[in-house]
Amino acid sequence: MGPARQDQVKSSIQSLTTNKSAIQEMEEQQKQKITQVREQSQSLKSRVTSQFAELHQILVKKEQRILGEIKEDEEKILSPMEKNLQDIQENLNSIEEKLSNLKGRMKQTDIVLFLKEEAVRKRRISDEEHTLSLRDGAILDEKFDHPYWLNAVLKDIVVANHQVHQHKQHPD
Repeated sequence: MGPARQDQVKSSIQSLTTNKSAIQEMEEQQKQKITQVREQSQSLKSRVTSQFAELHQILVKKEQRILGEIKEDEEKILSPMEKNLQDIQENLNSIEEKLSNLKGRMKQTDIVLFLKEEAVRKRRISDEEHTLSLRDGAILDEKFDHPYWLNAVLKDIVVANHQVHQHKQHPD
């Protein structure tokens, strides 16, 4: 091979070597960018997972509070209703007892004496009786409807997010 050809081959080798170095540098930069994207992605995934864990915690607290409020409302409503039911049952038992006594006396007494005693008893009972009525009650389910508590939860989330954001900007 002649000197001109050797120079041409050396020039080609030098050019390819330079080109190879540039491409290797490019390869290294591309690998670094891929690594950066993977790290960024992992960081984002961790942050999103953490934020959803916080949201879940807020939702669980809110759910427990709402369930507690429902139970409290139920107890407030049922207590007087159950007391009223007890009064109704006591009154019913009293009437059944009086009815049984009356039927027993009717069999044993003459009718004129029985009617006189019954007139006196009716006057006494009308003075003693108190009016019974049904008690009504219902839990206000509007208070626990989806839009109501969802707005409350979203407000809590915004406040919690703001506090976390403030803490990150001004750590103690």
